[in-house]
Amino acid sequence: MASKRQIAKAFKAAKKYLWKGEINGPGTSYICFALSKAEDNGDITQEQSDCACDVISERLGGTYATVPSWLRERIGARAFNKVTFKQIQAYRHAWLDQLIKEFSK
Repeated sequence: MASKRQIAKAFKAAKKYLWKGEINGPGTSYICFALSKAEDNGDITQEQSDCACDVISERLGGTYATVPSWLRERIGARAFNKVTFKQIQAYRHAWLDQLIKEFSK
């Protein structure tokens, strides 16, 4: 089991592989894919990646595989249909920032 600080390091590493929302910009849309990329590039261990992905899954309630599915359930389809990919990606980055802060304590 990775420590809280190791998980924070994983979230920090994922930030550089997470798409920033620009058209045709580099990176992946999903946090766990970004964690896998960080692991593949040797930035973090498999244990850190797995533990960080477990946190993401747990925070999404275990039922929802992605932020959009979680968000749609919370705000409803009508409101969700007005949300852009760029806004969802900004939410992911803000969420990662919050998780980094939380797990760095």
